[in-house]
Amino acid sequence: MSDYCGLARAALVLTTIMSPAVACTQGESEDKMREAIYAVHDVQARNPAKAEAAAKKINQALNETLEPSSNRQAAIDKLCKAFDEVLAELRR
Repeated sequence: MSDYCGLARAALVLTTIMSPAVACTQGESEDKMREAIYAVHDVQARNPAKAEAAAKKINQALNETLEPSSNRQAAIDKLCKAFDEVLAELRR
């Protein structure tokens, strides 16, 4: 469970430091982050392996977003896409 709390804190910090944009706004990225983390938590009891794989995808996306980039909008768009993919996978 502490991994999920860490994910939430890291994602919130990342979405807070990124500026809003047309493709995926700061608010949208925060909403997607929360939804993805709650979905991982909900799936944990039914399918721990699926939840673990989703948490790893979220971590990977967050780590990639932390890498230096000259295009922050592309980074946040990629993060939003990763959250969307995780949510889609968890809903299957």
